[in-house]
Amino acid sequence: MFEIKGVVPPLITPMDENEKLDTKALRNLIDYVIEGGVHGVFVLGSTGEFYGLDVEEKVKAVEVTMEQVNGRVPVYVGASAITTKECVKLAKLAKQ
Repeated sequence: MFEIKGVVPPLITPMDENEKLDTKALRNLIDYVIEGGVHGVFVLGSTGEFYGLDVEEKVKAVEVTMEQVNGRVPVYVGASAITTKECVKLAKLAKQ
């Protein structure tokens, strides 16, 4: 186990005018909070993504986050969903 320390904000999930994941805005947000001195980021954390995004969009948000963070700080991934089955699937995907 590891100890979570410092400031680890849940990131909003930026959406475009078509209600799709705005990857450019997500990348900008990640850089902004890291440059601000956070100790980690929490993607898909607590701003309603569990019902607002489909599985593919959640996976894309995590992929973009991992790529943009590039090891600078720890990444925490939310795995919330309406059903237990989807929660388990998302947790396994997040672990990868």
